[in-house]
Amino acid sequence: MLCTMSDLEKFEQKHKESLMQNIGTHLSIGLDDFAHLMGFGKKSSSPKGNEKNRVAITDDKYENKIITHRK
Repeated sequence: MLCTMSDLEKFEQKHKESLMQNIGTHLSIGLDDFAHLMGFGKKSSSPKGNEKNRVAITDDKYENKIITHRK
């Protein structure tokens, strides 16, 4: 006897697989960020964190230029 999955069962299976993959990805990113926070030498995999660092460096250069100009 051949047993086939209905479209609903296929959809539910794909949804569960996608959900587990998303949870695993976010958990991995969270663990990497936590390890970086604790100083274990791993770099943050968060694009937002990288963007914040880039802005801070630009701001630092601008502020240093103003301070130098005032002296």
